[in-house]
Amino acid sequence: MPDSTSNSISGLVPLDDFYHFGVVVTDLDAAMAEWSAIHGFEWGVVQNREFMVRQPNGVVLAEFQFTYSIAGPPHIELIRGAPGTVWDPATAGGVHHLGYWSHDLVADAQRLADAGYEPLASYDAADGRPLGFTYHWLPTTGLRVELVDANRRQDFLNWLAGADFPAATDR
Repeated sequence: MPDSTSNSISGLVPLDDFYHFGVVVTDLDAAMAEWSAIHGFEWGVVQNREFMVRQPNGVVLAEFQFTYSIAGPPHIELIRGAPGTVWDPATAGGVHHLGYWSHDLVADAQRLADAGYEPLASYDAADGRPLGFTYHWLPTTGLRVELVDANRRQDFLNWLAGADFPAATDR
């Protein structure tokens, strides 16, 4: 387990790149309605995704829906995940992860792994390198860190403003 006092892990995920909390839910529409009623949130257009994701249990098909609060940062991401994935509501419900923009996804993911933060999921390019995002386990809190390729930031902001949000596989 990583030593939180070690200088070698300082700044692995800089706070100025923090932009969302991910919350796994069983009913996306109900969660959106509840958070809207309580907090007045408006939401981006719900996205449906299906792709192969690498996890510790192998490569699995991930089918899920998500949206983000338009207000932010930090934004609230609501995810209706699928059984057997890192977004399985039975094992990952509630606050699931903290999301950070990464300016070098491959190197940042490797630094987290080298520091002892277990890789949990990623979409991989044809050459096996992570593409779009990676997740890493934070054992002391039970949360995960999601690193998201900062090259997708403008697509994300355009989507919150009403444009289409391309999948990482569309780039």
